[in-house]
Amino acid sequence: MNNQPHWFYFYIMPLIPTVLTIAGWFFIAHREKSKRRLERKDRRIDAALTLLEKIEADALRYYAVDDADNVLANAIKHNLKWLAKLCARINSNLKVTELRTVTTGGDFESKKRMLLKPGHNKFTQISNAVFKLRDELEGCHDD
Repeated sequence: MNNQPHWFYFYIMPLIPTVLTIAGWFFIAHREKSKRRLERKDRRIDAALTLLEKIEADALRYYAVDDADNVLANAIKHNLKWLAKLCARINSNLKVTELRTVTTGGDFESKKRMLLKPGHNKFTQISNAVFKLRDELEGCHDD
């Protein structure tokens, strides 16, 4: 019988602690990267929800008061653009089109824009569009 140690015990076994250590580093690094990505996504969702509330309040106020210098209109357009960017970064399937159409469609920024009464259908449409988008955003927390 040969007294030489088997090649596996001589070459491979001494490397096992090093291989396990490196594998552990890669596993932990991957987990931390995934955790940071989810935290970034959650911050974006929270920012989008806050911006969505501001857009809803500004839009409802815009159609209820006379805004001759269009300060609210400019704020609404700017916030809608920022919301669209945030939604695209959160999930490419999130669309702000319905909210944008309902909010800035029709006689938006028109000189012949009429003030609307509180029970007008436009307010309901804006609230419904905001509700749908808020529901989709909150569903992104689960992804």
